[in-house]
Parts: sequence; structure tokens; C-alpha cells
Amino acid sequence: MKSIEHRNNCFDIIRLFAAITVIISHQYSLSGMSEPIFLGMSTYGGVAVIVFFAISGFLISKSCMRSKGFVSYMLKRARRIFPALLPCAIFMYLVLGVYLKWGDLSSYINISILKNIISVVTIQGAPPHTGIFEGFIHPYSLNDSLWTLPLEFLCYLLLGMVFFLFKNSLKAMLIAFVVLFIISIYLLFNKTAIVFFGVVLQAFPVRALSFFTGAIMALTINYWSDKKTKQYILIISFTILFSVAYKNEINVLGYVLLSTITIVIGCSFKDRIISGRFDYSYGIYIYSFPVQQFIINKFHFEFYFGMFVSIIVSLFFGFLSWHFVESKFVKVNKSYVKKHDVLGQST
Repeated sequence: MKSIEHRNNCFDIIRLFAAITVIISHQYSLSGMSEPIFLGMSTYGGVAVIVFFAISGFLISKSCMRSKGFVSYMLKRARRIFPALLPCAIFMYLVLGVYLKWGDLSSYINISILKNIISVVTIQGAPPHTGIFEGFIHPYSLNDSLWTLPLEFLCYLLLGMVFFLFKNSLKAMLIAFVVLFIISIYLLFNKTAIVFFGVVLQAFPVRALSFFTGAIMALTINYWSDKKTKQYILIISFTILFSVAYKNEINVLGYVLLSTITIVIGCSFKDRIISGRFDYSYGIYIYSFPVQQFIINKFHFEFYFGMFVSIIVSLFFGFLSWHFVESKFVKVNKSYVKKHDVLGQST
């Protein structure tokens, strides 16, 4: 039986297009050009990240409601994020490293390489390694897409704590949303140099806003799921979004509005193509950056043809990642989770 979140929405397709949008946006920066900006707010890749966070908040809140305890919930989240990062790290540091620079695996592996692989798997980013992308347009950018993962994992933790620690989870989520909104406004005018897992702290609150917007909409879906209400929400959201375009306000309001639009559109159409059968978006997202680096700097294709090739190759890596790694961990024996459900309820 398919899980409920795949029955009456098109989030899998939206995530797939969001992952491809990241590739399109990065094609500009990795080619030494400026990325196009959406309404003066963010790059199109940044908008795609907002879409990812909103959908994660919506779907993961449902997963949270089905979980019997915090431990069970976090195990499911860990199985979804971490396993795919190990082969991705091996691909970046060993496969590309040996092919592009050293040519001999035995003389290449050292403690620095192992530390870098561990850094990727523990969502601390992909540190540059001497020589892998030497001579490239961006020689020190090994995989700049991974910066969002610690932020998303922190959202998982916050959602779990809110849901399992408070009886009225919706009220607690609304309070968390308001707090994040206030912090986002404060950081908009008061920049900080504080770094969290290699990411500047001010990058977190606005993306957490997207996540909690999705989560709140999941918990309140019975109040807005009729066709007329969704139409009103879309009209109001688009009106406000374009009214604050290219203004400072969009740097906070835009995250909430785009997230709201994403969830409403996602719940307005039924996906008959993917519909829970597979999800290549995560694999595409984590592999596309090094894939693009290699294709852009080694083959020197015409810009749009190179973009097309990058999309196709990244889709292939997404296919491999899902069918050979991710899907295996998604289907881990349920008895293992049930055993930890008991532990989670007893804590």
C-alpha cells in the first residue's frame, strides 16, 4: 500500500523539477557567470531549496504523526539522509580524485581523504581537496549543494521535539513559526558571522520558516483543502509576493509565500507518473554539483547543451542512488523500528 502522502498530490514531480532547477541555476555559476535572480530575492537554485524545505515540512510532519516515538521518527529521517552520502563522498574524493589527478588509488588514499569523506557523511560539507578540480573555473568548490543538509536535519530535530514534547503540537508549531519569523527579521538587519556546520547561522531561520510553513499546512489541511479556498490562497499569496518583489521584505515574506504556493499547488494535482514509485530528487541534488563541475570544465560544451548533458547525467546518478542505496534503507525491516518505538515511548 502506498503511503498517504503519495495518493493525492504531485510533490514527487515538484521535487524532481526543483532538483533540475538547481542544476540549471548552477550551470551559470559554475560556468563563471552570475546566476539569474528571482524577484530580487534569491537565485532560482535558492528558490528550489525553498520548495524542498516546504515539501519536507509537509510530508515529514505526516511521518512524525505516524511515528510512535521520537527515536523511531529520527531513525527514519537518518535513513533517508545519511546512507546516500557515503557513495557520493566516495565518488567525489576517490573516483574523481583518482581519475582527474592521481591516477593511482594506492598512492592517493590518506588520512585527509578519509576525514573529508567523514565530513560529507556527517553533513559537515565537502571540504576541497588539493588538486581534484585544479584548473577548473571554481577549483575549491567540490559540492556546494550539501550546505542545506545540516539545516534540514536541524529542522527534523526541531519538528520532532515540538511534536513529541507538547500535547498541542499545532499550537507549539505556530509559536515556533512566530519565533523563527521574528529571528529572520532581526537577522535581515543584523548580520551574524556565527557558523553552524559550516553554514552561516542566518541562513537557517528563513529556511526553517519554509519547513514549518509546510508542517503547519499539513496539520491544518482540513481547513484549506477545498478547491475554492486553495484558489483564494494562491491569489493572495501571488499578489503579496509580487507586491514585495525587489523589496527587502521579500527576503523573509518570500520564504513563507513560496512555501505556501508550493504546498497548495502540490495538493491540487494528482501525480499518476511517479506517485511514490521512486524519488530521484535527492540523488540528483547531491551528485549534480560535482557532475556539472566535471562536464563544464572537461568537455567545454556549448552552454545550453552542457546544461542538458548535466541534467541527463545527474538523472542517471539519481537513478543509481535511489535504486541501489536510498530505496534499500527506506525499506529497512520494520521490526527494527518497532523495537526503537518502545524505547522512544519510554523516554
